Amino acid sequence: MVSKSPHPRYAPPPVQYPTGGGALLLLGLGLYGFLVLGMLLAWVVSTDQSQHPWRVLVATMLSMTSVVWAWRWALRDLLPARCIAWDTHAWSITNASRASVPLNGVPQVCADGQHWLLLRVTPLGLPVRWLWVERNASPAQWMALRRALYSRPKPNPVTMDALQHSGASAPSP
Repeated sequence: MVSKSPHPRYAPPPVQYPTGGGALLLLGLGLYGFLVLGMLLAWVVSTDQSQHPWRVLVATMLSMTSVVWAWRWALRDLLPARCIAWDTHAWSITNASRASVPLNGVPQVCADGQHWLLLRVTPLGLPVRWLWVERNASPAQWMALRRALYSRPKPNPVTMDALQHSGASAPSP
């Protein structure tokens, strides 16, 4: 039986979802900064640094660099508001000028906290970008986004019949 629907039977619905850092991301970055500085302070207080005071300076510089790089990464990649879209055929994101840029392949889910996702995407002709997506940004579209991200294309029955008649094997999923 051939479906008359423009979308295959198991295809996820089209979805547009806002991205960008939310309160959870900012809280996490703040906690990271306090954790790094707290560990540094605990190390300085618990050890005798009178023999090698340069260790404190080096540890402080490394700790501060770590915190600054985490914030820089978040401000450049995770916090800018963008929109990720699935049109039932391909993925795209809007850039800072609100132009739609197609993605090279499927977004990769790098971390899934059930109410937030960290996505790795590669826009065509641009370097890899990281997108932070939270359920609170659009609760009504959250499940549609998750379905689109985690779905795998189902084999087309017509193509499968043609492969079987030609004697070729079906591609592995």
